[in-house]
Parts: sequence; C-alpha cells; structure tokens
Amino acid sequence: MAARFASQSAALHGQAVERWAAAEFAAANADAAAAAQAFEQREYGAARDAYGKALAGLAALTARAKDESTKALAAGAAALNRGDGAAAAAAFSLALAISPNDLAARHGQARVQTLGAVMAKVEDGRAAERAGDLQAAAADYRAALTLDPDTASARQALIRVETTLVERGYRRAVAAGLTALERNDLDIAEQAFTRAGKLHPGTAAVRDGLARVRNARRDQRIAELRQQAAAAERAEDWDSAVARYRAVLALDSTLSFAQSGLARSQPRALLAQRLQFFIRHPQRLDTAAVYAAATATLGQARDVTGAGPVLRRQIDALAGALQVAATPLPVLLVSDGITQVAVYKVGALGRFQTRNIDLRPGHYVAVGTRPGYRDVRIEFDVTPGAAATGPIEVRCQERV
Repeated sequence: MAARFASQSAALHGQAVERWAAAEFAAANADAAAAAQAFEQREYGAARDAYGKALAGLAALTARAKDESTKALAAGAAALNRGDGAAAAAAFSLALAISPNDLAARHGQARVQTLGAVMAKVEDGRAAERAGDLQAAAADYRAALTLDPDTASARQALIRVETTLVERGYRRAVAAGLTALERNDLDIAEQAFTRAGKLHPGTAAVRDGLARVRNARRDQRIAELRQQAAAAERAEDWDSAVARYRAVLALDSTLSFAQSGLARSQPRALLAQRLQFFIRHPQRLDTAAVYAAATATLGQARDVTGAGPVLRRQIDALAGALQVAATPLPVLLVSDGITQVAVYKVGALGRFQTRNIDLRPGHYVAVGTRPGYRDVRIEFDVTPGAAATGPIEVRCQERV
C-alpha cells in the first residue's frame, strides 16, 4: 500500500496538486505518515486503515484534477475577456500543469501573447465609436479579431457596430430612393431601393419604393407611347399608330385614349395597306376581281372624312393606276392566214395575216392551232403607257 501511495502521490505532484489542493494533499500525506509509523510499531491494522484513508484521499484528488483543469481554462478565458493578461497566464499555466497536453490550454497561452495588441485595437475601436466614426471602429475590431479570432469583446463590438452601420445604410438608402422619386430620377431611385433591399430584404419600404419606381416607369412609357401614337396619326403612319396603342394597352388595358385610338387607327391602317398593295402591283389590276377590289378600296378611301396628304396621294395614285389599267392599248398580231388564233381573256380571233386589237394593260397568252401542226403558245405583255405592242407572231409551222 505504501508503494501505491508513493506512485499516486508522485503523479499528483506532477499535476501541481499543491497549487489547487494543498490542504487535501497534505492531509493525505499525513495519513500516509501515520500509516508508516503504525506499521513500524507493528500495528498492522491501524497501518492498513491509515493507508486506506490516505489512498482514498489521493483517489479523490485524482478524480478532481480534470475539474480543476476545466476551472483553470474557464478562469483563463474570463481573464482574457477582461484583458487581464497576468491572471490569464497563471490560469493557463495551471491548466497545463494539470494536463500538459491540453490543446485548449496551449491555445490560451498563445492568446495571452497577443492580448496587449488585441486590447489596444479594442480600445481604439471603442474610441472611434465614441467619436461616431463607426467605419474606423469596425476596422479596429476586425484588426483585433485578426490577431485573436476568439476575443469575445471584439466580436460582440463588431456585431454591434456592423448592425448599426447596416441600419444607418438602410435608412440612408430608403431616404435617397424617396428623394430620387420626388425629382423623377427613376434610375437613381431604383438603385437606392435595391441597395436598401440588400441590407434589409423584404421590407415594406423597399417593396413600396420599387413598386413606385415600376409604376412611374410605366406611366412614363405610356406618356411616350401616347405622344408617338399621336405623331404617327398626324403623319398618317397608321401601322405605327396601331403598334403604339397596342403597346399602351399591354401596359394598362383600361386606358380609354388607347382603346379609342386603336379603334380609330386599325381601319385606317388596313385601308392604307390595301391602297399600297394595289399601287405597288398595278399589273394585278388586269384581272376583273382584283380591279373590282381596287375600285372598292378607292371608294372607301374617298369616303374618309378629312383625308390627309398621304391618303390624298394614295387616292390619286390608285385612281391613276385604275385609269391606266382600264385604258386599252393597240396590239398588232401577225399570222399566216391558216393558223387559228385565240387570245386568252379575249377569245378566238380566227385566221388572219395581220390584225389590230385593243387590249387593257396586262399579261396575255396567244395560242395558235392548225391541223397536222404542233400548237404554239406566245406570251406577251401589254405595258401601261406604251404607244403600241407588237407585232406578236402566231404561226403553227412544226409538223407533227
């Protein structure tokens, strides 16, 4: 038992037991001394009891060592937080004496080495806060945390300062957005409210501000489109007017000016398109159906009240085209007197040597037939404004 006591006593001594349980360790040693004395006096029962008491005391101290180490670590951390480097160094030294391989204690000792510089930065930050320079304060607290990321006072101060900066930035951004809205500077307003939304997402002020920006942009766009539509009407550019009124109604379908403008512009756009088609394709007027449609369109155009210069020019152009299309022109046909000649859209002309006929401008096909000979097909055009067309030769000369 004496050997067991000596071994356990040496282990506790190695854990600096005298620094955290001197009285209890002394009592155990006293019990061991009494046991040794009783053993020398051959009082073996008393010696056994005394050694048992001494060993129990050491066992209690051994079990207590871990708690003492934990207390020392906590004391060291508390001392660091209040900036007491000496107390922190002593506490971590005790923790290492109890548990030489404790990583937390070694980390604490390393923190003690930078404590002076850390607390200087913390004080600089506090001074900057008192002076109202929160950006500088935040920089100082960040510098302190760079030296020691576990400094609670610097971390708490940085959170407090950054929260204040965010709140201040949010309020300034919202105020800037409202001011920009008042002067109708929509880009600046949108940027300000977006910036506020990044600082405080989803707030009513940000939602309302951005909604006001969108509505103002919509109203601005509607006003622009209204002006463009009116200008297009004055210029008789009906397709553009229709497009502008439709764009307005896509933004707000309830606007009466756009509804009435579209109802007014669409028929005029259709009429202008039909007029332009006939004007650009006068050759199509050689068919009765197209000629009739063009004539009807011309009538609709002439019925328009208050026709502008563009429409008047279209009316004149189409009237001229219709007149040209309706004016027959002389065409000279030449044959051999034995070929039967017919002209599509005109009819059979019989056999002849030469024949003059009057045809309206357009595209025609003359066909010649003769028994025992291959039919011939001659296409020709009667061109508006030409003095005459021909001679058009129609002879069947290839035997079959």
